[in-house]
Amino acid sequence: MVIPGAKPTRVRELDSKRTASSKSFVMSDGTTQTVLSTEPVHYRDGKGHWQDIDTKVTGGTGEDSFQNDKNSFRSNFGKSTDRLISFEADGASISLGAAGDKRKLAPTVKDSTVVFPDVFGTADVRYRVSRTGVKEDVVLAGAADAAAEYTFELQTSGLTVKEQADGSIGFFKKNDDNLPKYVIPAPNMSDASAQNLVWGIPST
Repeated sequence: MVIPGAKPTRVRELDSKRTASSKSFVMSDGTTQTVLSTEPVHYRDGKGHWQDIDTKVTGGTGEDSFQNDKNSFRSNFGKSTDRLISFEADGASISLGAAGDKRKLAPTVKDSTVVFPDVFGTADVRYRVSRTGVKEDVVLAGAADAAAEYTFELQTSGLTVKEQADGSIGFFKKNDDNLPKYVIPAPNMSDASAQNLVWGIPST
């Protein structure tokens, strides 16, 4: 029964109508409501079905301390300086670690954020998983702790790496592709407060 003048309410979602960035609902008045998002809200599982994206990081296995696999890409977080993060999607992968002697680390996690303490001296490395990628920050306790440079080692599979004119790093599926599949933007520094500096290196 529909009450005249009443505002229609959602009865159920139409799972078959899902797309990467939309949901559709059957309304109480018999109409269909489609909600569009500017970011992905669904990812395809191993059977090709659309599932809700969840950026929360959970416990890993083997060499991974933590992981997130409920996204359009998979991110794994290691336990040592040489293997901080690996990013996997569409049969390709990108792995990132700190240059230098290998050391064991004790990363911590909260919701969608993983922190590796004291990767570069007293500087921490922080990763935040979003619906569109992973953001990386090198976090300093104070200005006095800033180093001249922070060096990472990069490994890829199924991708061609090219430095871009704007200082970013592009990852191409094919060597002659005009647009990169993934991008690590050029580094930037910001003063988070009077006591803290953050060197942000967003990754996608």
